[in-house]
Amino acid sequence: MREVLEFQEKRLQLTTNSSAYNRVIVSLAIWIRDMSRPMMVEGEFLKVIPYPLTINELAVSAGTTRETAGKVVRDLTDDGLIDFSRKQIIVYDEDYFLDFFI
Repeated sequence: MREVLEFQEKRLQLTTNSSAYNRVIVSLAIWIRDMSRPMMVEGEFLKVIPYPLTINELAVSAGTTRETAGKVVRDLTDDGLIDFSRKQIIVYDEDYFLDFFI
């Protein structure tokens, strides 16, 4: 129970950050923690969110605009950290996102 409360407190602190860019990354990190599961992708096990989530939903979750959320997703995709498609989100570097909770 204590771990759950600590995580929820950390989640609240991180999602009230003044940087919209960081809030989008934290929202993705929370989605990864809550909804992803390991799946075989390109010959290796990666975390995948197997749901059709949208940029708009990410923007609402992060409390920012669709444009900002889209820019963050493009940057993360260009950096090879995720693949955000209409059917799923593939996470290539889970540690990058988990580091936001440390």
